[in-house]
Amino acid sequence: MEVRRLSLEHHPSVIELFGKDEKNYQFVLNDLLVSQYAATNVQVFGSFQNNKLTAILFQNEGNLFFYENTNQSVECFTPFIKQVTYHKISGPSRMVEKLVPYLNITHDSSSYMGAVHQIKASRRYPELRMKRVKTEDELGMQYNLFSLTEEFKGSLPKDKQAYIDCEKIKIVETSNRNYYVAIDGKMVACAATVKETETSAIIIGVFTDPEFRGKGYGTEVLIALFDQLLIEGKVPYLFYSNPAARSVYKNLGMDEVCEWRVLYV
Repeated sequence: MEVRRLSLEHHPSVIELFGKDEKNYQFVLNDLLVSQYAATNVQVFGSFQNNKLTAILFQNEGNLFFYENTNQSVECFTPFIKQVTYHKISGPSRMVEKLVPYLNITHDSSSYMGAVHQIKASRRYPELRMKRVKTEDELGMQYNLFSLTEEFKGSLPKDKQAYIDCEKIKIVETSNRNYYVAIDGKMVACAATVKETETSAIIIGVFTDPEFRGKGYGTEVLIALFDQLLIEGKVPYLFYSNPAARSVYKNLGMDEVCEWRVLYV
């Protein structure tokens, strides 16, 4: 097994490596293209057998992503794992598991990854208008909404204006978006995207006000967001560990791709 440093000219081979899985890993392939395989803090290594690519190890900033399409040994990658700088390794659980013996793990996290290629549910409240967060007032409402639970509260800045100022920059400088629904002028459910590209978007910040849960408002926001992304040719990706969220996503048409594992070192 030979390991080589990959460049942009290897991209067709990388697509071939993913095969039928290509549609489920557009967010990874987009990161590779954006980086041109050579951006700062980016390195991509590939293992070859009989001159055919069998696995990749992709360092992107502080993250290592590992993917293979054969049940090969990963020992050939160990010199490169020691060579690059990172603080976590992520990927399909059954693949990342192979790297465990070669790492000093400080934290091990498992969840699931899914992709939405087609929506299989209809809106319950078609009369409700889905809105996109654009103004300071809307960012303030979002801060108030996230403050209702420890899940988000712990990651919020204590100063509301600091949150608003930070999110305003993201609205201007990125293609990410926040959708929400309001009842009587109050934001009650929202969902957002990060790392939007021409073909993919990762969904985050899915949250419903505890007082309004069980009424389908969160689902309304997700359907609207998924629908718009799919119209634009972008596959929505979800990472989740909550059983209730998993059920909702599947009912909406999400295909569960794999168990996703993140190893912190």
